[in-house]
Amino acid sequence: MSIHWPAIFEMLTRVAGVDLLTAKATPVRGGCIHQAFCVENQGNKFFLKLNTHDKGPMFAAEFDALQQLEKTQTLQVPEPIAHGVDDGFAWLVTEFLDLVPASVLAHEALGRQLAMLHNRPRPHFGWHRDNAIGLTLQINDVNAEWMPFFREKRIGWQLELARRDGYVFDGSERLMESMEVLFAGYD
Repeated sequence: MSIHWPAIFEMLTRVAGVDLLTAKATPVRGGCIHQAFCVENQGNKFFLKLNTHDKGPMFAAEFDALQQLEKTQTLQVPEPIAHGVDDGFAWLVTEFLDLVPASVLAHEALGRQLAMLHNRPRPHFGWHRDNAIGLTLQINDVNAEWMPFFREKRIGWQLELARRDGYVFDGSERLMESMEVLFAGYD
């Protein structure tokens, strides 16, 4: 994908509300299947993901997810700024977080924050839209009960993807059938 930076900087200036016309873009890690950049100018820093136009729905779902996670106030996520599809490429812009190697205490804090996030009362399990982890579709059909959702949409789906790729796990059927007993009392 050939990047036309003047058009991207113009788009970023429009969506971020700050002058980024003469910004500098530095490649960074964190894009996985996308190209990722730190875009900065005059003290303003943004995280930019780029990909081909067909990845627009992935960025829309990620933007939506970041907004929802931000609302929970349980863990820090980059502030989602904008997403879209322009000139043949899809893009997502968020706050840039300067990440540092995590300490044991930071890992423990993250574990507590994730537990708080998942311990919140909710009317159902799943989400209003599917999303992706990398190129892997994450199916989020809503279910009123935790165990059927976890069994079918998380474990069952991963086993199905593995099966499609030629991997078969001994005992996977037994695992799926016994999950109610294995996880009794976890909800």
